Amino acid sequence: MLSKNLLLFVAVVSIIVTIIFSFIGNYNYHKTAHTYQTIKQQGIITLAYSTKTRCNKGRGLSATRLYRYVVNQKQYFIDTVPEDPSLDICDKQSLGDSITIYYLPSNPNIKLSKTQLQQGVSSQISYYFLSIIFSIVFLAYWIGTKYSSYKECKKTV
Repeated sequence: MLSKNLLLFVAVVSIIVTIIFSFIGNYNYHKTAHTYQTIKQQGIITLAYSTKTRCNKGRGLSATRLYRYVVNQKQYFIDTVPEDPSLDICDKQSLGDSITIYYLPSNPNIKLSKTQLQQGVSSQISYYFLSIIFSIVFLAYWIGTKYSSYKECKKTV
């Protein structure tokens, strides 16, 4: 039987981990929202052209294309989906299609595609939800390792 002190300890650790992951989620939300707002206000528009397909077949990832754009004779890249929904992402014959990119003049590496900018920032609730999911996974792993260590100690006694 688990002692009350151990259960209290697990409860306190659970609360602390959830708070930490919530702060991380909140920080990421505000950072992303600030990036979107800054690009909306100061973003420079340019075109990017696809150079490579990333089909990721069998890997559980969404298919995307790698797009290249040039700012001040320097190349930058963005990995995203085409603006034309009828375009087959994995079709190498259609490489060279273009998408609209918005980037910051002070740092062209900070960019969003037109589609990403139109979709906007995910809701703050989704960031908190993900932080709670990460907390649950972390705690399940932590409790599992501690419990198996506890069982091993009991066997040797």
